[in-house]
Amino acid sequence: MKEKSSTETEIRELHIREIISGAINGKKSFAFWKKQGQPQLLGIVDLGEQPSTDKGDLEEASPGFAVSPFLNEGRKKNIKINADLVFAPTDNSSGFQVNPAVGVSNEQTDSFIRGTFEPLRPALLEAYFPATDMVAASQKGNFIDIVNKAKENIKAEVFNKVVPSRYTDVPYPPGWDFISAFEKLHQLYPNAFVYVFGIPGVGIWMGATPELLLSIVDGRWFKSVALAGTQRIPESGDLSQVAWTQKEIEEQALVCRYIINCFKKIRLREYEEKGPKSIKAGNMAHLKTEFYVDMEAVNFPQLGSVMLDLLHPTSAVCGMPLEPSLQFLKEFEGFDREFYTGYLGPVNMQGSTQLYVNLRSMKLLSNRARLFAGAGVTEDSIAEKEFEETDLKLQTLMCLF
Repeated sequence: MKEKSSTETEIRELHIREIISGAINGKKSFAFWKKQGQPQLLGIVDLGEQPSTDKGDLEEASPGFAVSPFLNEGRKKNIKINADLVFAPTDNSSGFQVNPAVGVSNEQTDSFIRGTFEPLRPALLEAYFPATDMVAASQKGNFIDIVNKAKENIKAEVFNKVVPSRYTDVPYPPGWDFISAFEKLHQLYPNAFVYVFGIPGVGIWMGATPELLLSIVDGRWFKSVALAGTQRIPESGDLSQVAWTQKEIEEQALVCRYIINCFKKIRLREYEEKGPKSIKAGNMAHLKTEFYVDMEAVNFPQLGSVMLDLLHPTSAVCGMPLEPSLQFLKEFEGFDREFYTGYLGPVNMQGSTQLYVNLRSMKLLSNRARLFAGAGVTEDSIAEKEFEETDLKLQTLMCLF
């Protein structure tokens, strides 16, 4: 009688620490994530030497996890971590069962599983922390100066809105490790898209973002979201007590207008608009409007790929109009956002694609984490309040340290 492979007999369940440790020990790319409003994590490992950098069409892409920078320029590429091994949660347990993709042999699966028995090797983890030449985090005064410059440009009618950002570095406390932090993160924010991904030579990032860029379900149902305006959640937790200012309402309306203009560019008129309504995201409230399209009814099977090219980067993370606001950020922001305010998420996994704007995110470095936050500036903005908004957003991840 033929002896069964180890994937059938020895290992029926793995845990997230074992899987990520196995990926890092084998110098493989990995991703774990939780969809908005869903309690369960899903994970993948790419067994290739390097993940794919060919963007291609969403509709034709093999299953995986897409990662794209804020600006796809120079050496920065769209990346897809292929789902060679899929780790789905087992029933009534915190463990995961491995499901190899078609074409992945038992030998390849067994080889990876053997690596999960080994503890994470710090020397190999360093391969995921590329050197950074970014200067120390900017001070409050720098950000306020940028906001005031932005308002001058708005008054001069260079653009209507711009979204400057900043970052801050947080040293790792003794004994801190990112896998435990990620497990805490996905418990803290049930209404966010929570993720961690690692790519050798590129980096390890994690975050909890509330903003869907687009989704496609069953190859038919398209959705996009306009999310803007930020306030602290009232102590009562009652969203009906949130009173939105004219500045915040207009900021959210600009993002809605941006999505509608994208529809107009492709002469798409048959869409459903729901909102705006107040929603909770961690310790913050935002204004949210949802847009839906039946791709089959409008006979537009490539709508996801077309809209992705039109939407990114959105006015919610860059500004409006796009070109002058982007030029302003390149001139005055003073650092490379990398994957912050890019997009990321599962592609053609379990019958759907969900790509999210990479907000509330951090990049891991060898001895510290780099946290990012931004704020939308309009003519009614007050520089001090915009800085306070970025501080509020940074608290989403500060609680992990």
